[in-house]
Amino acid sequence: MLESAEVIRGTITDSISEASVTILAGDSLSRIIPRADIRLITSEVRRSIYTQKSKDSSGDTGPDKSAYYQGIIGAGYGMRKQGDNAVKINFINGIGSDENFSFGLGVGLRISLDESEVVIPLFVDLRIRPLPTRVSPVIGLGGGYGFQLGENFGSTGLLGHAELGISIKNQRKSFVMITIGYETFSIIRTKEEPVKLDPRTWQYSGGITTRKVAVRPVTLNLAFVF
Repeated sequence: MLESAEVIRGTITDSISEASVTILAGDSLSRIIPRADIRLITSEVRRSIYTQKSKDSSGDTGPDKSAYYQGIIGAGYGMRKQGDNAVKINFINGIGSDENFSFGLGVGLRISLDESEVVIPLFVDLRIRPLPTRVSPVIGLGGGYGFQLGENFGSTGLLGHAELGISIKNQRKSFVMITIGYETFSIIRTKEEPVKLDPRTWQYSGGITTRKVAVRPVTLNLAFVF
């Protein structure tokens, strides 16, 4: 504050004892004010309207505390000792939070390679990255319902998956996930057997039968999160 009661706000950039003070007022305007014209100098504490974000050891800013859209495109290959190797493809739309948690709804394909059956799964998916670092463990869980396409069209019942692996952050909110998982779903198969007549009951047996077969492969998965 000046002796004239004028108030000047700015940053003091230079001070000459008993002579003058240089104040940067605004972005580029500097004023040199004689000490004799100054009645009082006070300091102000400014509070930022932005939320500060901590930096991790890699220099990246910390996790965003707000929710945001998160998409996942993934594929995997499943193997079983008894055969029925399978290919899986997932498309997931979800909501991420803190870059360490996401929940979404997914659709995809489950293809049994032995008989070429195709199942479309509709499922919910949960992903957890417990560490806020660039490389973190990742856990994936999900479940839903399946529908088979083709000649044996119909609902195949409940399905589910569990995955464990690592997540590598490329850039903000973008990750690559490499996991090993366990998948369970069912397929509908038809089987044709010779028709036989039971002489005791005079009833025929055999012919074409339909049954559900459980497929439970161990899967190797790769997913891109954006």
